[in-house]
Amino acid sequence: METTVGQRIKMLITALGIKQTDLAGHAMTSKQNISTIMSDVNQPGAPVLINILRAYPQIDANWLIMGIGDMFLPNVDGPGVKLTPSQIAMNQKLKEIEHLNKEIEHYKEVIKLKDELLEEVRSKLKK
Repeated sequence: METTVGQRIKMLITALGIKQTDLAGHAMTSKQNISTIMSDVNQPGAPVLINILRAYPQIDANWLIMGIGDMFLPNVDGPGVKLTPSQIAMNQKLKEIEHLNKEIEHYKEVIKLKDELLEEVRSKLKK
């Protein structure tokens, strides 16, 4: 069954457990505009769709715009998305790895500065 953008937005509001006013706020548009989109009187403009996708990154853009695929992206945590315990654990591990990589880069910079300072001291001692 093919659905309209308005029908998909209705489905989205239900799945996320939010109100039209919540979606309107995130879409940076009026509740009236969301209402006319949901009743298929108007089509949403690109800014409305982009703002919805920014506010809810777990939504699959292909589904929202064209009705292709699933409502939610796999492995993206957010309202309306149910991750398995192993997906949650994996996401946590990936966040930890990202944090450790940033820490490693910081320490590399500290070591580089220390080496430069040490070389400067050695140079002065030779004089």
